[in-house]
Formats: sequence, structure tokens, C-alpha cells
Amino acid sequence: MSSALAYAQEGLFSKACHILTSSGSAPNNNTVLELLKSKHPLSDPPITPAMSTAPAIHVPPDFNISAILRSFPKATACGPSGLRVQHLIDALNATLPTSIDSLLRQVINLLITGTFLLLLPPT
Repeated sequence: MSSALAYAQEGLFSKACHILTSSGSAPNNNTVLELLKSKHPLSDPPITPAMSTAPAIHVPPDFNISAILRSFPKATACGPSGLRVQHLIDALNATLPTSIDSLLRQVINLLITGTFLLLLPPT
């Protein structure tokens, strides 16, 4: 109840309602695990081209990825992958061996050139 009130005070009414109507988490047992595995089977990872083979269209250096990500509203819902904008913001702020900023630029370059669409399996 206190979590629902806290969300409501922050203006996150959908989260507050979700907490009030939630039936809780599923039990942590093998039956639930097997049910989840049957609903979400593993597949082979996609084959992606090396980043160096992408065409020469590039995100301009003054394109501020961090500012774009921070412009999303708080608690923006995730897509089918479960990736949220907050995950990317957290990764940008983390100390990692590879810059997330440069990796995001490479992904954006793939998207704007249309190369990424060629990698998707047919539906």
C-alpha cells in the first residue's frame, strides 16, 4: 500500500494502480520455470555484419545521445525486448571497458542506412 501511495504522489498513477491490482509474483519453483521456458524458447543469435562493413552514413559528432535519452518521460515503457530508456542512461553513466555512446552510434548508423533491416529474420 505504501508503494502505491508513493507512486501516486509522484504522479505515476498507472504504476500505483498496478500495485493495487497485482496478485503478486509467481512462486519460485521448477513448474513455473518450465512454463516460462516453454513460453520463451531460446533461439540462435542473429548474424550481424561487422560494424566496419556499414555504409558511410554517420551520426554527426554534435548529436547528443545522452540528451536525447534523457528527453524521454520518466518510467517510459519498454518494448518487446524489455529494454527501457533508463537501461541505456544507466549504461552511459557506468564505467565500462567499451563506450556505450560509441556502440549506440554504431547501432544508429545501421538503422539509418537500412542495413539493420536486412538482418532481421522474415516473419
